[in-house]
Amino acid sequence: MTRLGSTDATTGISRRTDLMLTAAVLALFLIAGAVLAVTGTTTQVLDWAWERHANILSWYIRPLFLLPLAFFAYRRSLAGIVLTLIALATSMAWFPAPERVQPEVAEFLAFERDWLTSGMTPEKVLSWSFAFVGLAALCLAFWKRSLAYGLVVITTLALGKMAWGVIEGRGTGWAMLIPAITGLIICNGAVLYAMRRRIHRSARERSHDPADSASQGPDAESLPTMAGPRGLR
Repeated sequence: MTRLGSTDATTGISRRTDLMLTAAVLALFLIAGAVLAVTGTTTQVLDWAWERHANILSWYIRPLFLLPLAFFAYRRSLAGIVLTLIALATSMAWFPAPERVQPEVAEFLAFERDWLTSGMTPEKVLSWSFAFVGLAALCLAFWKRSLAYGLVVITTLALGKMAWGVIEGRGTGWAMLIPAITGLIICNGAVLYAMRRRIHRSARERSHDPADSASQGPDAESLPTMAGPRGLR
């Protein structure tokens, strides 16, 4: 009883801490956005970030954020999920601006910026809805510890992003094909590895489960015990 009570208390404290961290991170993020809006520096910051987004390294790292997002959802950490989403949103400016930008990269970035900054249309609402629902489905899958469902969601998100770039971008999205496929392979490989480890761990736990040994042990042991004395008689 004491051990159970202490476990519940610890779980309650960790949940409260997680919620407090989540609220603090969201508050800081909103304050930073409000400061940019009030000071009128949003356009300058966007220009600064977009120059760095032309660095192809940011294209390779962005799909990989699905892994920490899945990890924190699996651990049921709201603070970790929020931090990962903020890191995903800001990762476009993590790397220095390249000295030379490939024409196909510049063409796709021009389309992407125009698509993000122009007015809303029904097609954009549908695309944004797909992105938000997809991320929510990913978090839900790993929150529920369903690795197979999470694998399907990751693949759907990656293929959807590639299709969006090619169709909406009128062919300019082919520029992100290699980074997107590379990220998809790494993410799916990591999830498949986790699935394989969980299956092996479950098999080991079943093989060392005392309940299984108890269910099979008496029958196996009773036969020689009962037959032995009769044989001696």
